[in-house]
Amino acid sequence: MDRQTSSDIRNIINSFLDHEMKPEDQTQFLQQVQSNSDLRNELMHERIIRTKLKENIRRPHLSEGFIDKLKNKLPY
Repeated sequence: MDRQTSSDIRNIINSFLDHEMKPEDQTQFLQQVQSNSDLRNELMHERIIRTKLKENIRRPHLSEGFIDKLKNKLPY
């Protein structure tokens, strides 16, 4: 992870958390996390943010038939 911007690192962390990495890239990433405390802290921070979002965002209740009404309005 030499010479990567914070945006690059964030993208790599997101790819890992979103399960978008190949297995060999995941392994390499986890090795880097073990040896780099800054990277490890960023990964933990992103996990905390995602957990808080999942815990605090509620899906709105949809009225009965809403999905069918929406489907009927969409062109095929």
